[in-house]
Amino acid sequence: MAEPLEVQSLNSYYGSAQALFDVSLQVAPGEAVVLLGRNGAGKSTTLKSIMGLVPRREGRLRFGERDIAAMQAYRIARLGLGYVPEERRIFAALTVEENLLVGQKEQTQSSANPWSFERLFQLFPNLAELRGRLGGHISGGEQQMLTIARTLMGNPSLLLLDEPSEGLAPIIVQQLGAAIKELKDMGLSLLLSEQNLKFASAIGDRAYVLESGHVRFAGTVDQLLADEEGRRRWLSL
Repeated sequence: MAEPLEVQSLNSYYGSAQALFDVSLQVAPGEAVVLLGRNGAGKSTTLKSIMGLVPRREGRLRFGERDIAAMQAYRIARLGLGYVPEERRIFAALTVEENLLVGQKEQTQSSANPWSFERLFQLFPNLAELRGRLGGHISGGEQQMLTIARTLMGNPSLLLLDEPSEGLAPIIVQQLGAAIKELKDMGLSLLLSEQNLKFASAIGDRAYVLESGHVRFAGTVDQLLADEEGRRRWLSL
């Protein structure tokens, strides 16, 4: 069962350097929320902070009724948060099928319709043809699909995606976008960081724009698209 995510006044640090400043956001059950901003804006740090992967963070983080602010990453994952890193981190020496098995977790009561190879291969048909191929011998776009599929094997109710379209060919971005929208239609909650506004706006219900670790915009995607001056100030290169 999907649960809400609430982040209030999140401050994160790498050593003595502060990366996030009072970042607040919410993701409702079944909602798709996008984090937008230029490189270095704090998007990836926000996702890593939610997952407990940043060395030092302060603030209020709740997933459903659980306070996750002091939890370790593996405990947060067990609650139903799935994290898809920007770096992909697939196992190059394992086959596609073996990579998927690595992501498998024990089924819980919330896993009413657990992910299987068959369901994942319907979502990502490219992977079905590559199930016996080594992870290091597939393309970057296929590796991105594999990373998402591996995370889904853990049956998360909220999926955090870090720059899923980064560096991919347009045709792969289109396929990936269709798959992520299908996940949204299934009722999976999504929080994704992106620089690609067109990609993000086709998926997201609401948006937050980060600049230098600060939230500069919070509203619907339609409101952001209508704010030409804001988009030029916060998102233009």
